[in-house]
Amino acid sequence: MQLVGLPGVLVAILLWAAVREPPRRGGAAGGERRFSVREALAFLWTGRRFYGPFFGGVALLVVGLYALPAWTPALLMRRYGGTPGEVGLQYGTATLLAGSAGVLLGPWLSRALRAAFPADAPIRTAMVASAVAAPACLFLAFAPGYWAALLASATASCSLNFILPVAAAALQESTPNRMRGVVTSAYAFVLTATGLGVAPTLVAVVTEHVFGDPARVGAALGGITCLAALASLPLLRLAAREYAERTRPDGTPG
Repeated sequence: MQLVGLPGVLVAILLWAAVREPPRRGGAAGGERRFSVREALAFLWTGRRFYGPFFGGVALLVVGLYALPAWTPALLMRRYGGTPGEVGLQYGTATLLAGSAGVLLGPWLSRALRAAFPADAPIRTAMVASAVAAPACLFLAFAPGYWAALLASATASCSLNFILPVAAAALQESTPNRMRGVVTSAYAFVLTATGLGVAPTLVAVVTEHVFGDPARVGAALGGITCLAALASLPLLRLAAREYAERTRPDGTPG
């Protein structure tokens, strides 16, 4: 059990070694001060045209990021007859590989997209994650067998993990230095509340009260995560436009 967190430590070391701090915006470091909650909320409200769709779009993707590992094992056991031992080993291995690949592929994809979309490549990367995850989640709802469901879940997990590094970097790049701390805290709160508080519970509620059959957890899981991924696309499109404005070469994010 002590080794469960080791992959996260390795990923953190890789990110520390490979990711540079974005350029500071909006004032010299020496002039920084603490901001009140009221000032932080006022800043977020002023920038609502970006932060609203950005937080909302990423939060919808986080629904799948949390719901899939919470409920795919139950799906594999209830619908396809997998044993706890088999599911633990096979799904655990698939998720470890898919999630790690997604975290590493996200920045690579963002750099590749910069050639065609130099102004908003990080947000476009999140849109690609949505476009890949949605059909994978839909297929998960109707997967014909154990291995097909396992592959669909791993594919969705890999694509959804694209957003972790690129969304965090986009948030930093589009926020003045003096406000990065409070904005990042608000972002983390929204994502954690959505991922831990909403996503797994929503699947349970739909399985029990809409389908009324524990064996239909796949339909609930696939349907919810697919709809969430699709719903994120228009929000991310709005965020991409505002992101391009906030990160213009003049270095003056709104």
